[in-house]
Amino acid sequence: MNKQEVYAYLTEQKISYEVMEYRALSFASPDELFSIMKLIPGAVTPLGILNDEKRRVHFYLDQEFQENKIGIHPNENTATIWLQADDLMRLILVHGNEAEVVEIG
Repeated sequence: MNKQEVYAYLTEQKISYEVMEYRALSFASPDELFSIMKLIPGAVTPLGILNDEKRRVHFYLDQEFQENKIGIHPNENTATIWLQADDLMRLILVHGNEAEVVEIG
């Protein structure tokens, strides 16, 4: 489904929703993902940002996660670590990447 089809489907299912348009965001290609974050598709985790030597990745955290523990992969999808979302934000900011808390839903 494309974006318009998703909107139509949500309406058809009587699901209330809001649309927020953002500046052009994009997902990395598998090659970019590996070259920037040293990750492979299927194993993407916020901690991959710590491999971003040029600080190109901008991180967004949904405000609903603030002051909560979240589970994330330690750069492989064979394990999960639990930490406070605020600690994750601090790690990313100390590393030098941009990070924002936003309202997503």
